[in-house]
Amino acid sequence: MLSKLGMLCKLITPYKNRQGYVYMSFIPILMVVFVGVLAFTLLPSMLAGSSVSASIARLENDGSYVVLTIDQYNNIVSILGDIRADEVATQSAIDIVEVHLHSPERWMGISANQSGDDWGLQEGLAPFRAISGNGAYGSDLDDEAKVMGVDDTPYIALSTKFDVHRISVTAASVATDYVLRVVWGTGTMADAVAAGQYSNFMIQEAKKGVPVSLQMPRLDSGVDKVWVQAKNATNDATIDFFVGVHEYVE
Repeated sequence: MLSKLGMLCKLITPYKNRQGYVYMSFIPILMVVFVGVLAFTLLPSMLAGSSVSASIARLENDGSYVVLTIDQYNNIVSILGDIRADEVATQSAIDIVEVHLHSPERWMGISANQSGDDWGLQEGLAPFRAISGNGAYGSDLDDEAKVMGVDDTPYIALSTKFDVHRISVTAASVATDYVLRVVWGTGTMADAVAAGQYSNFMIQEAKKGVPVSLQMPRLDSGVDKVWVQAKNATNDATIDFFVGVHEYVE
């Protein structure tokens, strides 16, 4: 290529003869020839590494590299992005489980004064009490146990989430089975029940002293409240209990 360029430069360089300088009208023609030679020599190598080659409508493999179409390339990038997003989400879920399993647990009893939003007392010795209806959840005033008010959390500085993790029954007025319903929400208990914001579980034969594990979502500290309702075949049957609570930073 350099030899061709050198020869072309000599051709287009004006020189002096007996009649003076050669006419320059041949130079535009020579320049066209030069550009043509340059394009013919360099264009294939330029295109081989450009995005033009990526527009080939098939997948090739010559043993050393793969040529992709633009759509194929974008599809691979999209798939890799989805995989990365799933990886981040999975790691976040693992971190949440790790924090939950290794967060402090505090046991709560009933507060001496539940007139405000402070319903529980850390390490309190007086249990909560829920009262049953006649084969139904208690619906009379104060049949439900007010367990966690908005002023009960956060009880660990800077914590943002909490959940009621376990319940330990200490006494029951009858020895038959109970169903306990743990309700959570930011408004009224009735609204939370209607929205399906509760978990329920069995207390068989009112066994005492064996903590029962609960399953519920993470709640917002200082925002969500928790109630417990009781259901028994006997009207006005009572059940007393303490709750174990986890609180942690999200």
